[in-house]
Amino acid sequence: MSTQSPEYTNTAHQVPVIEQVQKLRHQENLLKNTSGAVALSKTTLDISSGEAAMKYVGYSEVDISKSDYQRDYEQLVEAGVAIKIAERGNGRVVSIKGNPSLSKFDREEKAEEIFANSVVHIKLGEVGREVEDKVPLVAEGKEPYLGIAFDKNDPTDQVVMDTLDSIRVGLVGYEEDRDNPDILHAKINQIDRFGEGDMYIDTDSGRQFVDAIEKAGLVLKPGVIKELAFENEHRYGNGYAWLTRELAKSINAPDRGIPIFESSEGVEDLERTGDRAADVAIDVIQQLATRDSNVSDIPVTRYNVAMKMGSCKDAEEYYSQSLFIKSMQRTIDVSGRKFWHKGHGVGTYINLEPVMFNGIELPPGFLFNKSPDDDKFYVQRATGFCFEEAEAKEVFGPHMYNQSDDSLRKVFDAFERDIFAVERSRRTNEK
Repeated sequence: MSTQSPEYTNTAHQVPVIEQVQKLRHQENLLKNTSGAVALSKTTLDISSGEAAMKYVGYSEVDISKSDYQRDYEQLVEAGVAIKIAERGNGRVVSIKGNPSLSKFDREEKAEEIFANSVVHIKLGEVGREVEDKVPLVAEGKEPYLGIAFDKNDPTDQVVMDTLDSIRVGLVGYEEDRDNPDILHAKINQIDRFGEGDMYIDTDSGRQFVDAIEKAGLVLKPGVIKELAFENEHRYGNGYAWLTRELAKSINAPDRGIPIFESSEGVEDLERTGDRAADVAIDVIQQLATRDSNVSDIPVTRYNVAMKMGSCKDAEEYYSQSLFIKSMQRTIDVSGRKFWHKGHGVGTYINLEPVMFNGIELPPGFLFNKSPDDDKFYVQRATGFCFEEAEAKEVFGPHMYNQSDDSLRKVFDAFERDIFAVERSRRTNEK
């Protein structure tokens, strides 16, 4: 059974983006059910049993008060694998570091042999084989029951259910028996890791952006749709952070064009939506399509740059830390324009007023960095500080929840105060 990522079929001209996203997610969900079933049904150590086995041969601790672990532990002691026991809470906990007289290979081989014959592994195999048989029903959107029940009071069943949960297979759900609440009937759940609003494409802003794209007759490239559907680069922010980073690459390199579209034909018909976040992206796209100069308010580097350096999903949180540890030089002047500058870690900058950069006007709240080659600037992406706090949390989703609400609110308040200070200074100078 194949476990390769589902390939995109180029039907973008006929199928709306949201429908394509839903199809890709359905394929991915089915893939995860299938690959999980295959892993569980193997008879040798694999994803399903590997974690438990590593507790025997690695450096972890397991509670041997459960009868199944107790029996396996005794076998391990006989094999010279386990070496240390301690009392912890109500149970006996064993730290298993391996007998130094045995080679690592011998310890692992012995532990694998013991675990492969354990009642836990045997039952996991039964679950896996039945799940694999029922995957076709999952593909039809059903949630079929297994012919396997679990007893809440049975130690082996407890370990099996804990293992299924700990390895995050996401396959099996449980419902209590009507006549006996201690018995749980197992079924295969449809995996839904894409909760409504979790990703930018699921937000009202994301859908307005996509609607505007489609009304203009523009077609997003398959890779763009896939990234918006799954946000695979979550280490560097959500779909909106990714989208604005892709646009920033084109701002920095005028010859790059607008690579998110199959063709730029129709950009002139792209209209603003009234949604702040969608319109920030649309404004940049429109300017990229009509840019006829590289005029800039601040120095622009011409070197190749590291777009992800200092622009990960935690960039906003690092500004929060800077604010509280006083390492952020607020409202510094860069060629007559006001910026925040973070002084610890990767030293980045956020503009506090509109900035013309390489022929594109950017609103307050964009993240900038400097090239080490010439000490000149490049833009990296939009930050949550482009928007009011509530809108930023919606647009950036969990990306903006890495810090406490109180901490985040103080940063937004400070940012807005500094923006207002810049505006007041400008008005004073104009008098």
